[in-house]
Amino acid sequence: MNESTKPENETRRLKHLRHFNLGNVYTWMGQHEEAMEQIILAQQMVREVFGARTHWDVIGDYKLETVYFEQANWKSAREALDHALPAFMNIGHIHPSTSATLLGLACVDMEEGKVDDAITGLKKTLKMCHHAKEITAI
Repeated sequence: MNESTKPENETRRLKHLRHFNLGNVYTWMGQHEEAMEQIILAQQMVREVFGARTHWDVIGDYKLETVYFEQANWKSAREALDHALPAFMNIGHIHPSTSATLLGLACVDMEEGKVDDAITGLKKTLKMCHHAKEITAI
């Protein structure tokens, strides 16, 4: 049996998903402190297994942004998205996480009253999504 497919190693590689999902549930229920605890716990697990600034690590930043957005904490929401964006861009400029992060930044701009910046961000996101659709069409 391959070392990475042993049950104990597989569980270690997947355990963070449970906590990200719990974070989502708590977010939807409006229990923001519990959500943040679960998301941060998941990020710690991810960093132990996969390392910092990896896709799964910055997924945690994106999930934290959702909590901050619901709390109307625009500064922290923007910081979380700004932290996640470079890692997502390294994965690819047409990756769904990249466009979702840009959309989130445009939404923060809108909430902060930066309408022109929001419109620019939304147009950029739309252009990226259309480009992704064109080059991935079969």
